[in-house]
Amino acid sequence: MGQLRLGLARLRTRGGFAVLAALVILLAMVFGPAARYLNFKNPDDSAAMLGARATSVDYHDIYISLESKRSLADTFDWWHASWVVTRNTFWRPLTMQAWWIESRAFGEFRTHNWMRASVVLYALYGALFAAFVARLTRRRSLALLSLGLFMLPHGFLGPVAAHFWPGFQEPAANRLIIQWLDQPDLWANCLTLGSLLLALHERWVGALLCAVLAVCFKESGWLTFPDLVIVLWLNGSLARVPKWVYPATGSAILALVALRWSAGPEVFRGYSMGTNANWSIRYYHGVSSMALDELERPGVWLLAASIYGLARWRPRSLTLGAGMLLAAIGVSSSLIALQSGVRLDVGFAMLIEDWMSPVALAMWLTSFVLLWRSPLRKWAVAFVALGLLAALPYAAATQARIHVLTMSAMFQAVLGACMVLALAESAIGRLPALARQQATPIASS
Repeated sequence: MGQLRLGLARLRTRGGFAVLAALVILLAMVFGPAARYLNFKNPDDSAAMLGARATSVDYHDIYISLESKRSLADTFDWWHASWVVTRNTFWRPLTMQAWWIESRAFGEFRTHNWMRASVVLYALYGALFAAFVARLTRRRSLALLSLGLFMLPHGFLGPVAAHFWPGFQEPAANRLIIQWLDQPDLWANCLTLGSLLLALHERWVGALLCAVLAVCFKESGWLTFPDLVIVLWLNGSLARVPKWVYPATGSAILALVALRWSAGPEVFRGYSMGTNANWSIRYYHGVSSMALDELERPGVWLLAASIYGLARWRPRSLTLGAGMLLAAIGVSSSLIALQSGVRLDVGFAMLIEDWMSPVALAMWLTSFVLLWRSPLRKWAVAFVALGLLAALPYAAATQARIHVLTMSAMFQAVLGACMVLALAESAIGRLPALARQQATPIASS
């Protein structure tokens, strides 16, 4: 206990928090996809990139656009044009200028160095996330745990973690360091967090500048503006925003709209291909955890609720408790068999084969109930709201890939951290009572 108190005391200092956050980020880099680039190797990837150009529309169009600009002055054409010269698609001038600089500094086909730029942004992303959560919630333990859930490998805890928040079974942050094409998300997300952090410190000029730059890297940067309103309201500092900030923000938004309009009507309206079918279903599965997905399986939910109820109210008789559990297993097997259209014995086998789901769901129910009674409930609800907002781009396009959900998963990792902390605080709170129960027979003897 003495070592635990010493560790918590160090965590209360800024220096201790910064060291631990840096350690989490370093471990994520060493044990994640970034490890491939933590060296001095810089091979010529021309064969792989030429193959990618032949098979991928994105690589093909972006390389042609980069090669079309001969000087840095030429790159400013992207401020009033589509980011690729072959199609009228997106307005992302800073993304293209950043890639043009990388292509000239590192070499067009020396992509290991391009990916090292992504790794640097990845580390900055984690640092900004930890600083933002710590500053907003004033709970550094919550910030560190959120950072760990967002960046560190989950290992065998993956199937359990997937029930708690939409991080699935891998660290969500790793989605952005698979290929250099995902750098726009890293730039925009870092700038969004930078804007939120500067706003919390009431650095209004810097916050507005970061928000504007985020939009110039990717369309998801537009969400920085509603994020700022939500975060300042949560922090209780919305009333302290100077009056000049509102017309300045409006002018900045009009300037961004005008620049996008100058790129042509097709770019201004937004790139589209076909219809955005089933957007609501795609959005739901993008933001929901496996616990909510299990609503489609009432048999699993029934068994999970039975396990939670038995653990919560603990029948006095072990025989009665075992009988109730067996009855719940029987009813759950029947529901699974009925839903799947199979025999009862097959339904029972399906339930036993997937035993992790009801157990993990029971843990989720326990954590959810404890969280609802905890002061952490406020931050859980707040970050879920931010996560739902950040996931809107995923619903906006049928071709959106899962890396678009990284920002949403980052915010919702705080939900997972809140649930874990609520569970831990409840367990620690019960320790004195358990100690007294153990000491009572000794005292009476």
